Amino acid sequence: MAPRSRSCASQAASTPSATRIDALPDLVLVRCLGFLELEERQRAALVCKRFAAAACSPELLRDVKPHVDDDDVPVLLSLAAWLARHGRHVRKLSLVDCAAFGAVGSSMATALATCLATVCSAGQLVELEAGMCRTFHTEWLAVARSLQRLSLDGCPLHISPAIAGLTALQSLQLNGELHFAAGARLPASISRLVVSSCSMGRDDMPLQLTQLPRLQRLRLEYCSFVSESLSHLSALAGSLTRLETLLVRDIPTAGLAALTRLQHLRWSVHDGAAVQSVAGALPHLTGLTCLSLQWLGVSIDALLKSNGVLLEATQLQHLGLWGSSVAIDWGSPAAAALFDWLACHPPLRHLTVDDLISTQVFATSGFFNHCMQLCRRCPDLLVQWPDLQGEQNETVIRWLNSQDPF
Repeated sequence: MAPRSRSCASQAASTPSATRIDALPDLVLVRCLGFLELEERQRAALVCKRFAAAACSPELLRDVKPHVDDDDVPVLLSLAAWLARHGRHVRKLSLVDCAAFGAVGSSMATALATCLATVCSAGQLVELEAGMCRTFHTEWLAVARSLQRLSLDGCPLHISPAIAGLTALQSLQLNGELHFAAGARLPASISRLVVSSCSMGRDDMPLQLTQLPRLQRLRLEYCSFVSESLSHLSALAGSLTRLETLLVRDIPTAGLAALTRLQHLRWSVHDGAAVQSVAGALPHLTGLTCLSLQWLGVSIDALLKSNGVLLEATQLQHLGLWGSSVAIDWGSPAAAALFDWLACHPPLRHLTVDDLISTQVFATSGFFNHCMQLCRRCPDLLVQWPDLQGEQNETVIRWLNSQDPF
């Protein structure tokens, strides 16, 4: 029994004992607190001075995303006071949690502006995501000159002339109905712009969106601008290399064709006029390496009726096919010609087929036979089905690459 007792004692001695959190080294304590949300860390800071110092370590304050409930003005004012003390360490701030309305919304807007002006005046903020109130004003941007990435969300969203002073800004995202104040213009330094839900009616596209000489990437989402005003995009011909649209009215052919530096075009069309714009512009867009034509209930019809839609995209490497409720005759000569083009286009590396299940456009034996033959002719072509789960996707791909007949 004695040897066994000595063995048990030895094992007990080798078992590490629990360490109290207040006994951890400072570096370890800071790392542990880093796993907590901001509000939890600030509660820990109330325990003692050592915890307070650890919770407010500069490395834990670089990315701040506080939670603010609807209409909670006192919390925002408290946050403003906290930012006054620690704002010099904050590099990224996200304030997008609540949506306030009415009279209280006005108080929220004032409190939000106080928070943003406080943190921006520290001169160290690089990235900001802000938008909590129904009406969002941006005069506080006058002290935000260090920003490189900015996302604003408001309905409506009032853009003040102060934004022109953000000479370091590279990326801008605007979500909401835009109202530019007299004399307001966007910084010429912007290279990436996303505009979402900008126009709820038939408004012209603001010219400020096209007066950006360094803009390389533009994404328009749910913007019902008057089609003719979209021709102003031609002003971006000298710099724009990537254009993405989602449920946007058609861009006139001349305006799209002028963007001769485009390399990536992602086009979500929902009417025949938009398809004709793409078809007419493609012969001029000879530098395209990625073309994604969506809503293929219309677009697939254009592809099947006119080989010119793709023939001019000589550098095309990625093609996305989306479905719709329109029936497609996959046994037609036009469908065979389309898949022949896909098989005989050497640069093509990636084909995605979306809405496979929801629309049933592609879920036919004719379409699968075409895909099976395409995979056999082009074994290096990556074919993916984004709307399928991972296992289903792999099953379809394995089936397409099998030698068994349909």
